[in-house]
Amino acid sequence: MRSLVFLAAPFFLLGCLSLTPSQSTPSLYLIDHPMTLLPEVPEGVEPLAYGVRVRDVEFPRVLDRNRIVYRHSANRLNYYRYHQWAVPPRTMVSDVLARHIAAAGIFEEVRRQFIDEQPDLEIRGRLFALERLDSGAFGAAHLAMELKLSRRTDGRVLAHHEFDRETRLHTESMTFFAQTISRMLEEETAVFLTQVWRAFDIEPVPSGEEALSPEESEVDDEGYRLVPLPLERRTHRGDDAS
Repeated sequence: MRSLVFLAAPFFLLGCLSLTPSQSTPSLYLIDHPMTLLPEVPEGVEPLAYGVRVRDVEFPRVLDRNRIVYRHSANRLNYYRYHQWAVPPRTMVSDVLARHIAAAGIFEEVRRQFIDEQPDLEIRGRLFALERLDSGAFGAAHLAMELKLSRRTDGRVLAHHEFDRETRLHTESMTFFAQTISRMLEEETAVFLTQVWRAFDIEPVPSGEEALSPEESEVDDEGYRLVPLPLERRTHRGDDAS
């Protein structure tokens, strides 16, 4: 019996050494983009004198974890074992959103947290889907969100944008999947920024995809342009990724 143990030991050690990093440790991915897709505004427009807090995006429990979700159908999903987000997705998406809004230069101050004072306005987000679709021959990145700019004192909505996009993936690369999700988030944040400028009666030149046309609105006695919520979720599909 002792001889059998010694004979088996080299094969056991060889098996351990043959494990590749991708098999033994997870690959980590980020949602990020360069913050260059920004609506162009007329010359002479200064940042608005408001402090804005970007709150944590609301995530459904099934998506609020580091392991990346892949979905086979409406009723079946799973998690990748070795493909994970490098940062908790709720924090990662909220931080990227805040950086993009700050880079647009709409407001004098954009922060994730206010400690000693209260913000004038708040941006809230709600995420519906952040996943890879995999149903045999078809693969796609799926991102669906809602973004709102509201007045802190009474919660009245000033700007609103909602989208539900699927972009076809022509490769199994998870890096390309993360890049595609990042690009979709960048494009849709740019559309939201156009809506925000319009909430203050400033008409920018949209960047990226054509911005949604504003609804009928009215101006209250404090100068806020009130944008009503749509009755149904707005959706539009992204073009196939190249």
